[in-house]
Amino acid sequence: MKREFLRFYELSVRNKYQEQITGLNMVFFEQESYLFCSLDHTGRSVAEIFNGDSRIVGGQIFDSEGMPSECTEAFFQRERVYYVDSHVRFMNSLNLAENIFLLRPNSLKKVRLNQKAVLLRTQELFARYGLPLRPEQKVESLRAIDKVLLQLVRLADLRPRMLVVNNLSFICNQEDQERLLKILGKIREAGISMLIYDSNPKGFASLADHILLVKKGRIIKKFFERETFQSYWECSAGPVPEGIEKKEPAGKADGEYFRFSWHFPDGKPCSFEIHPGEILYFPSNGWEHQQALCRGMMGLGEGGVALEANGRRTVCKRPDALQKYNIFFWGKERIEDELFPNMSVTDNILMPSLKRISRLGFYRPGERFILQDMDFSEISGEGRQTGSLTDEAVWKLLCYRWKLYHPKMLIAYNVLSRFDPEMKRWMAGQLLQMAGRGTAFALLETADDAAGSIADRVICTRWQGVD
Repeated sequence: MKREFLRFYELSVRNKYQEQITGLNMVFFEQESYLFCSLDHTGRSVAEIFNGDSRIVGGQIFDSEGMPSECTEAFFQRERVYYVDSHVRFMNSLNLAENIFLLRPNSLKKVRLNQKAVLLRTQELFARYGLPLRPEQKVESLRAIDKVLLQLVRLADLRPRMLVVNNLSFICNQEDQERLLKILGKIREAGISMLIYDSNPKGFASLADHILLVKKGRIIKKFFERETFQSYWECSAGPVPEGIEKKEPAGKADGEYFRFSWHFPDGKPCSFEIHPGEILYFPSNGWEHQQALCRGMMGLGEGGVALEANGRRTVCKRPDALQKYNIFFWGKERIEDELFPNMSVTDNILMPSLKRISRLGFYRPGERFILQDMDFSEISGEGRQTGSLTDEAVWKLLCYRWKLYHPKMLIAYNVLSRFDPEMKRWMAGQLLQMAGRGTAFALLETADDAAGSIADRVICTRWQGVD
């Protein structure tokens, strides 16, 4: 008989982004796996309950003994429930074997370290889960996905009751995704429960005993058969609609363009040309490749980036230099860092365009006319502060900001890949509208289905010998 180890009763929690899950009633059993999916991105908040950053605003959490408990990282670790996302931290000064064993909860009780035994034990652990790494390797030599896989194996060796896996697919290429699924499958075979949330849940359905759909912060549906879920997801998360047509920008006919040229860290050259209103998609074979593309375009690599515009060539070694040509970056890892936190929603949208609206700064009388064509159903409210916005609403605010500012080019980093299907389709439509007005886009995305459906051209780059 499977034992209950955690219970949520009418639980309502709010995370640090002010996203809220309400009315959550769940019982977690040993050796059972749970897959959460969402069309509107709120399903992520369920997984983030377990990282300790959320706070209870209603209901209760009961532990394995039936005692009410707080929503803290210390509580979940005491119950042997561990959280994993794409941001994994290890000690770079230690090798892989030392990171696995010295970072155990009881490691401080050890007086002497049997180095040979640690290496052998790590080698055995890697062989069990099929991890192609060497125990004596340094952490800094690993790719981002390898660090995640190492963390999964390390936590699985602690004999947890449950592993919470939050949205790992966006740092995976196809080969990495297969490796991730293989390791998660072995963890499940070991009798460890899992709670998985992912913006691309179809690949994880085979691991789940329970599949639940979240919408607007509530569980609205449970799928009892994987085939039913697969059919539902294919219908609901369809391709980007073709209802929006992108007009031909005038600048393209006039021969206006930007040409970027730089070198990757391994010495391979890369260059491309982009015209007004063009959408270019740059596929990558993983997170590191995507980072190299981003840093290269922004001039952060060695030697900067050579930019040719209107027949003039200059070398830019920082993003500020690109802004002189009205070229901007959109998509920081912590998206709230792009906001002005002490300003209201409307001020955040209008502030970058202030000089264009009024040289003297008096834009209040015309504010409602400037914003009247925008949908503020989710982020409206006179004087509302940005700290009260959901993650999805922050992205909408920033989209409206760029739409009003009308830059010549945006380097967009995972502005589609981070979303569930509903928001992804909305954002793709906004990008097409901005491109129709002449803004060029360089899309650095892992979600090739969405990016490829709206791109005018796909630019494949060589990096570390990979096409």
